[in-house]
Amino acid sequence: MYLQRKKFSITKIASKLGVHKSKISREIKRNGKKRSYNGEFAQMLSQERKRE
Repeated sequence: MYLQRKKFSITKIASKLGVHKSKISREIKRNGKKRSYNGEFAQMLSQERKRE
């Protein structure tokens, strides 16, 4: 996630996107890799979960 790489806090990212910080935190935990978040990777995981 671009904002995360720029060292924005989860609270700041949520504020910029207009969502609650827990939503950002859950998204990163669910779809993030060990040290980063990749939107394309998250989309792939989401599509795989839908197939199950």
